[in-house]
Amino acid sequence: MKLKEFIKQSIIEISEAVQEANTYFGDNEINGIVNPEFIYESGKDKRAFTMPSYKESPNENRFIENIDFDVAVTTGGEISGEAKGGIKIASFEIGGKGSIVDKQQNVSRIKFMIPVCLPTGKYNK
Repeated sequence: MKLKEFIKQSIIEISEAVQEANTYFGDNEINGIVNPEFIYESGKDKRAFTMPSYKESPNENRFIENIDFDVAVTTGGEISGEAKGGIKIASFEIGGKGSIVDKQQNVSRIKFMIPVCLPTGKYNK
């Protein structure tokens, strides 16, 4: 896979995953937000937070947790054939005939971070 294709596919799949997670949250009435629209930083502790729209919750700030991903992506193929071989130990030979598979793998790594507002708990009296 060419670098350009790898980057494009990675971005597309990450974006689709973010959208699917937000849709899942909405469909299941889970009040989490993946990649919130408005991100602010507090002055004191430099912690990021988001403020939902006024209609949703006029006085609620939501802290943002950054989830870091470090993913190894493997692509590869196989070349199959037949091989004859053995191991020589001193003057003895242990051998046989079998098939051999040459596996070629390419491993690429991608690191990224997704900001998430985790669901909030409700205080039960």
